[in-house]
Amino acid sequence: MTTINNATGLYAKLGYNFDDPNNIIQPLSANIQSEMARIPAFMTEASARTMINGDTTVYFQNPVKTPVQSISNSANSIISICSELNGNIPQTSVCSTLVNACQSYITHTNNISGLTDINAVAQLDQVTYKTAVSVGTLILHLTNQTDGIINTSPILGNFTSLFVGPQLSASANTISIYYNLISNSISTSLDINGNVVATSSLTLEQVNNINTEISNTITFLTTRQLHDQTFFQNSKDIVNAFANCKDLKNFGETEKYLINNFIGTPELINIINT
Repeated sequence: MTTINNATGLYAKLGYNFDDPNNIIQPLSANIQSEMARIPAFMTEASARTMINGDTTVYFQNPVKTPVQSISNSANSIISICSELNGNIPQTSVCSTLVNACQSYITHTNNISGLTDINAVAQLDQVTYKTAVSVGTLILHLTNQTDGIINTSPILGNFTSLFVGPQLSASANTISIYYNLISNSISTSLDINGNVVATSSLTLEQVNNINTEISNTITFLTTRQLHDQTFFQNSKDIVNAFANCKDLKNFGETEKYLINNFIGTPELINIINT
């Protein structure tokens, strides 16, 4: 008898393949089976099916991936169209920096959107959805007690890169318009050797505007991403300090003697004796 309906198949994922020639595997006793049948379900039907299908990312999405990928695509298009173009053209090196910033931003926002393997990301000490919520929840309680904070910033301060969708969409639209402007400015002619030469009629002011928009977008992306990462690291530092401070109590008499007379600083001695 199953507790969760329409969820058969999880056992098959274990890959059990043993014919048990010595009859080691035995059925559970009737009492144990009865006890297990009374245990409430550990998961919903939908969760069970997701585990069986092997894709837990269906629950989460990256809300800013589309505009950031659009920015990256437009920047790559500008690099490509300007590679053999004469005249006033945008700085392709800055466009390359923007492409890299976009890809880094997408990776970061995938992490904090719950789309990446938390174990793989944790090894790189990067902020993730689950770690940020966990650490942020404790920070919320601590800062409420120390600073009277009564808003969600102690948690959501780890996720600010997700909250700027309109700004990112505006940048994506502007850079796309600039790509079309460059494309429409191109004319071709033949040089003295009969080779086709492509030349842009963009003015220096137009090129400067394009370069400025690209540079500003790089700054915007890196600032938001760095904020989240720094905020998370600062939060972890506070949690670690809190854990250490929690240990500064309930000392035994021998430990108090050791601290009072040998290893304790005046500050610690004052703490344990007040």
